[in-house]
Amino acid sequence: MSTPASGEGLPAGTARRDPDAEHPDPPLRQVSWTARAILALVVVASMVAGWFIATAFLPRWWAQRVADVVDGSASAGLFAGLTCGVVFTAGPLLLLRPVVRRRTSAGARLAWLVAAALLAVPNLATLGIALDADASARDGRRLLDTSAPWFSGAVLAGALIGVLAVLALWFGLASYRRQTRELQRLRAELRRRDAAAARRAEGGHDGEDDGADDETFDADDPDGDSTGTDDADDGHDEPLDPPRGRRRDGR
Repeated sequence: MSTPASGEGLPAGTARRDPDAEHPDPPLRQVSWTARAILALVVVASMVAGWFIATAFLPRWWAQRVADVVDGSASAGLFAGLTCGVVFTAGPLLLLRPVVRRRTSAGARLAWLVAAALLAVPNLATLGIALDADASARDGRRLLDTSAPWFSGAVLAGALIGVLAVLALWFGLASYRRQTRELQRLRAELRRRDAAAARRAEGGHDGEDDGADDETFDADDPDGDSTGTDDADDGHDEPLDPPRGRRRDGR
């Protein structure tokens, strides 16, 4: 039965529905450069605001807290500086990981960025003290020199260790994922080869079974070569002609 053409069989003034129009394709996701620009401005503004806060208000307060913990001990200053350098450098870098992911929303990126900036405040404060930019920083530097020896240098060393540790971690995770994908690919290839070998083996067994069936058929059918056997039997059944040249009377 033929399908009616477009518009045939419909009342006058009724338009034919298009199935593609009822189920349109989902719109493609477009990159919003405006949102990215706003996010970049927020990031820069947060960094600038954090820098000014760290250099203007935090140096003296941070130096006093460090001096209370170290209490003039060089070993305590070294340990505290290394701990602060590693923790407050590696932590913000790890928190920045979700920011660079494509599937992270703008709000989540902003939240992760604020958390990373807050976690980096101690190192920012120590950096402001080391730069000696204003009166608060100079007061904090004198306090650290007298009450927390080796703290500032240990913070720098710890920050370098934290950066190297995070880079090594990211490299190790990337290498592990790459090796995992390669191992999965090799396992899939091995399974395909095993399946192909099994199919070939089944085909070979089927051929051997067919040959055995043919031999069995020949053994069960002794008359398979019926022509030659019948001819031989026919030849034995026929009487032999008497030898020529012999007389009938035996002479």
